[in-house]
Parts: sequence; structure tokens; C-alpha cells
Amino acid sequence: MVGLERQDAGRHLSGVTIVRGLIAWLAAFLAGSVGWWLGAKLGLGAAVVLGAVAGGAGLYAGYRWFDNNLK
Repeated sequence: MVGLERQDAGRHLSGVTIVRGLIAWLAAFLAGSVGWWLGAKLGLGAAVVLGAVAGGAGLYAGYRWFDNNLK
């Protein structure tokens, strides 16, 4: 149990890390939703692919936006 306590001590998240993650995942959700909506006009397969790609791009953009503007 002592080894586990030492491992968990290094995993403390700061408020900045939590906010950065929230902003990034919110951007991913919004971008993925738009990608899904656009892809759904072409079919289910396109909606899945465009939603996933747009979600990934939104996650990246959210992290970058936070780092450039709030960090």
C-alpha cells in the first residue's frame, strides 16, 4: 500500500489542468457535433468519420486556445 500512496501523490491535478481539459473537451464536443451534423447530410458513415475528425480537431484547438490565451 505504501507504493500506491507514492504513485497517487504525483497525480495531483491543479485547477489550471482541470480547466484546460474542460475547455478542450467542450471544444471537441462542439466541433464533433458540427461534424456529425454536416456528415449526416451525406449518410451515417460520413457522419461518424466527420464527427470523429472534427472532434479531434476541436480537442486540439481547445488545448491550443487555452495555451495561447489563458496559460
